[in-house]
Parts: sequence; C-alpha cells; structure tokens
Amino acid sequence: MVSSNDPVLSDYSAFVTRFKQMFSRPGLEASAEEALCDIQQGSQDVLQYITRFRQLAAETTWVERTLVTLFRRGLKEEIKDELVHSTRVEDLRGLMDQALSIEYHLQERRMEKRRSRGSSQPSTSQVYLPRSEESRPPARDIEGEPMQVDTTRGPLSASEREDRRKKGLCLYCGSAGHMLRTCPVRPPRPSGNATSHPL
Repeated sequence: MVSSNDPVLSDYSAFVTRFKQMFSRPGLEASAEEALCDIQQGSQDVLQYITRFRQLAAETTWVERTLVTLFRRGLKEEIKDELVHSTRVEDLRGLMDQALSIEYHLQERRMEKRRSRGSSQPSTSQVYLPRSEESRPPARDIEGEPMQVDTTRGPLSASEREDRRKKGLCLYCGSAGHMLRTCPVRPPRPSGNATSHPL
C-alpha cells in the first residue's frame, strides 16, 4: 500500500475499513451485527452493557445513528422511562453518559428509600401494653400518690427509681422522651373528689 501510494492512506475511514477486511476473521462482522440487533442490558449495570455494546460495535461498519437506536432499545425499561424526561441526544457517547447518570440517580433514590424505611421503624424503647394492662389503675403508696411502677414487673426499688431519674427515663414505663406526668401508657388519674380521704 505504501509503495503504491494507495489513496486509502489519506482517508482514515477507508483505511479502517480496508484494515478490517484484511485482518478480521471471516464472519466476525456478521455475527457482531446479529448480536447488536439482539443485545439487551438485562441484569447488567449500564457500564457492563456499554462495554459489551462497544466491543460489538467496533466489529461493524454501522453508522452512529443505527448504533444509537440499538443501544437505546437494549436498555432496561426503567432507564428508558427516565430517558423520556431527558433531552434527547443523537450521539452514542451522549446517550451512554445519560444512561449512566440515570442509573446513578435511580440507585441513589433506592438507597434513600431504604434509609427512610429503616428510620420509620418503631423505637425499641417504646412500650406497647395489652389493653388490659393499659386500663389497670396504678398501684398507690401510703400517701395516695401513684407508685412508680415498671409496667412489666411491678413497683420499682429505690435504686431503680434513682437510676431512671439520672438517665431521664419515665418512672412509669421506663421509656425515654417523656416523664411520668406525660407518660402515654399511664392510665389517667381520677379527679381529686374521687380520692379524698375522710378527716
């Protein structure tokens, strides 16, 4: 080619085509074209899909517009759905970049949802009592005041009461975030008239 001043040397596209004709394996281009017609992203991530697509595209002489159509068609449905809301690009590199960006944002959103579901689980410090326990009036000490009662096992010892005070826990149910007077599981106290003692 060099000695004969072949015109293909001054035209890069023609050179690549001639090079492929001379050095490619017979039937390789045909099988690559067939694979490109059927290629699907499937369970691969976008980067894996792009890598495979580029390998096959390099074995063909198809124009970019055809490659763009085939690449878009093979993407996962959720990515194609998001592409509808994006500015349409007509070059393969731009489309690949868009698909990568969409996949990244979808993964980020899924992680946000998982974190949100995790934080909405009920706190382990909350105490849920059966209805029979909720309606039982609190035990009273000698002076007529409700005793500080652990709802699962009866009156607290002096050391347990002091420990809960130090930790800022409710003296009735042992949970954090409220005190005895505002305890959500403590039954309401009767009015003063109902508990008056004879003189």
